[in-house]
Amino acid sequence: MTGWGLFTFVGGTVLATNVFRAADWFQMMSYQQRMWPKSVTTVRVGGALFSVAGAVTLLEAWAW
Repeated sequence: MTGWGLFTFVGGTVLATNVFRAADWFQMMSYQQRMWPKSVTTVRVGGALFSVAGAVTLLEAWAW
């Protein structure tokens, strides 16, 4: 469980903070394929949600 929590936390944080312009790249690639999302802000908000989910998973695993 901690592996998924760490992966989700790090991946979500990278998208939310737009490290290495990852959110821009993800949005650009999705838009070219005519898929969701249509804005970088949506990608960053989604990344933040994944980051929070990963943090909760890590804290839950640590509490046990």
